[in-house]
Amino acid sequence: MLNPDEPEQDFVIQKPANKIKVSLLIISIVVITTIIAENIYHYNFQNPFEWIRLVAPILLICFSMAVLMKSMSQVLRTSIFLVLCALCLALGSILGVVLYQQTTNLLQTGTTTVKIIHALQLDDVFHSWWYVSLYTLIGASLIGKSLLVKPRLTHGWIYLLYLSPVLIIIGFFLNSLWGWRGKLNLEIGEPAQKVQVYQGNTNKIKGHLDLPFQVKLNDVHIEQVSNEYTIQVVKNAQVVDPHGNSSENFLAGMDAEIIDEFPLELAKIRRVARTKVHFRLDQFFPNFGFQYDYPAQSDTIAPTDPGIMVLFITGSDKRQLQLRANQKNTLDDPHVEGTMEFYWEQPDDFLELSISSTERAFEDSLKRVIFIGSTEEVIFVYANSAQRIKLEKDKEYYFPGKRKIGFLYQFVFPDAKYITAVPGSINEELKNPVAKLEVWGKEWERAEYAYVYPPKGLGGYYAIPGTEYGLGLSNDSGKRFRSNVSVLDLEGMELQRMDIGENASLTHAGYRFIQKYDHSNKFPGLGVIFRRGMPLIYIGFAGLILAFLRLILGQLFLKE
Repeated sequence: MLNPDEPEQDFVIQKPANKIKVSLLIISIVVITTIIAENIYHYNFQNPFEWIRLVAPILLICFSMAVLMKSMSQVLRTSIFLVLCALCLALGSILGVVLYQQTTNLLQTGTTTVKIIHALQLDDVFHSWWYVSLYTLIGASLIGKSLLVKPRLTHGWIYLLYLSPVLIIIGFFLNSLWGWRGKLNLEIGEPAQKVQVYQGNTNKIKGHLDLPFQVKLNDVHIEQVSNEYTIQVVKNAQVVDPHGNSSENFLAGMDAEIIDEFPLELAKIRRVARTKVHFRLDQFFPNFGFQYDYPAQSDTIAPTDPGIMVLFITGSDKRQLQLRANQKNTLDDPHVEGTMEFYWEQPDDFLELSISSTERAFEDSLKRVIFIGSTEEVIFVYANSAQRIKLEKDKEYYFPGKRKIGFLYQFVFPDAKYITAVPGSINEELKNPVAKLEVWGKEWERAEYAYVYPPKGLGGYYAIPGTEYGLGLSNDSGKRFRSNVSVLDLEGMELQRMDIGENASLTHAGYRFIQKYDHSNKFPGLGVIFRRGMPLIYIGFAGLILAFLRLILGQLFLKE
């Protein structure tokens, strides 16, 4: 006991089991009442019934308190009630951390589960009335327990120990009900004081207010660039065809409105806002390319449409190259001195040339690179000689005198219609990112696969059939800004100046300014956080430290 002269009173209810039951009943009724009251307060009543949203919650809470008054007076100052309230508060805090705290994005999905979560205020736990009511019960219990201590000068530290948490709770209470967060838009050299205020823990703007001072952006620069891509849900994207024809498979995303964004999580099921369409990420290709193959029994297929598949190597880049005897059988590339050609049989125009089968350096210039399909060979033709090499699958060959220019041989094919192409990634470099999405609707016959990529002109987005929505991949890397900001009084005199970045914020008169994050090159502005209860919280924690120091030092003096 902190006060041996005044033992804790148990009042009317004596058995601990009964105290637990009554305490849980009181906590449950208070939580349910505040949930109902908050739902009434946020309901969109139309004229002339708008007064109901204000009056009904007050009457409901007052009625419940009147009903619980007698039972609460019996357990309010007991340790059991205080511990149970603290446990419920801890459980609520866990839910606030585990559950997604973004009301706007959750409500767009429209599922029954999400509607229940919203009705219980579990999508905005730390600003919910039931969460604040638990703080209120804990504060009332601590005040009640402090009144049990017999007034003595020597017991002042006990009052401090009990009442310091009350100050902390009142501070959190003020933060939850009257604190706010918002955004301050700034332009270099232009002072501003009008803040866009967000609703609760969402990014939905509910109003504006003026700061009691001005903020000026002096300078800004990009501090860090990240390469994190996201799946985008867009609306009102123009349906077009890259070739000018009407189509539902192509979307131009230039004027599309981004509705939602999701991180790249494999197999995680997502829902498109206000639809019955779901999707999930099936695969992500950092450097997208098709992996081609051909049947092993190619010698039994007649050479009706023959060709060759190679990866053309130019430095660190590799691109797919297909040459076909009956169509485009020649490539004239500036990286190669001569032309690259494909024939199923060796052409007659250089049969008279002396062709060497050994690899050696040639002093004369390269004129032609001839691929022979039937024998799987390549012939380097020079001005006065030639060199024949047998091709091996998946092996790299470099042109004589060119260390970084060449090709990787894949296979020859007698008939192009038997080629199989499987989507894949050439390597892990983030050069050509493509996301493969599985998309399905409740009334669809089967799921569809969509390949989305950062928009480049026309295309990039997948148009969801029967809706005004599309799916895409974010088209820009994230950028972190560092800004130099000044705080000015209303007359324009500078009061404070500081650099604000990822790990640095500015605090002035209780207002905290943080650097916002954005995907574009445009400066995203500053985030503003105002917490009215922070001074009380600081005082409360200071009181707790002093009280515990007094308790520890007192025990040491008693031992001595």
